[in-house]
Amino acid sequence: MADRLGDIFWDLGPVVAYSPGYDLGCSVYVANCTQGKREYALISQLKRGEQLVLEEAVRVFGYAWFPVEPGDLVRLRGSFSFSYTDVAFNLILVDRETEELTDYVSTQLISPAKAALPPWPSVPSVWGSEWWPMAAGMLGLALVGVVVAQGAARHRGLQTEDQREGTKQLERGG
Repeated sequence: MADRLGDIFWDLGPVVAYSPGYDLGCSVYVANCTQGKREYALISQLKRGEQLVLEEAVRVFGYAWFPVEPGDLVRLRGSFSFSYTDVAFNLILVDRETEELTDYVSTQLISPAKAALPPWPSVPSVWGSEWWPMAAGMLGLALVGVVVAQGAARHRGLQTEDQREGTKQLERGG
C-alpha cells in the first residue's frame, strides 16, 4: 500500500437498482496512504460498455479539491442524481500533486424492471426460466437430506419424544 497515493471505497454494492432522476445516497471513504498531506478530487463517470456517457467533477465541501491528512481516512456523505440507468457508475480519485487517477470504485446502475430477479448465470433453460432448474435441484437435494437424516436416526436407534413416552391419552372430563 506504500506505493499508492490514496484509496477510495464506498457503501454501494456491485449492482444497484436505479431510476433516472432519483437521488442515490452513499458514503464515500477516501484514505491517504502516504506520509504527507495530500489533496484529492473526485470525478463521477457513467459508461455504457466502452462509451463514455457522462463525466463531471464532484464538488466536496464546495471545492474541487479536498485535503486528507497523512494516514487518515475521510468519510464523505452525499448523493448523486443522474438522467441515465443501465450504465456503469465510476467514482474516480485524482491526486492533485501528480494529477494521477489514483483509485476508483464502480457499481452497475440497472433499471428496477431488470432488478426484479437477481442476475443468475446464463444457463440454457428448458422451462423458459433460468432459475427454475436450480430451484428444482435445490428442492430435490433438500428432500434427499431429509430422507438420509431419518435413515440415520433409525439406524442408530434414536427415537422421537412421542416414541419414548408412548402415545398420551387425555382423560374424560367429568
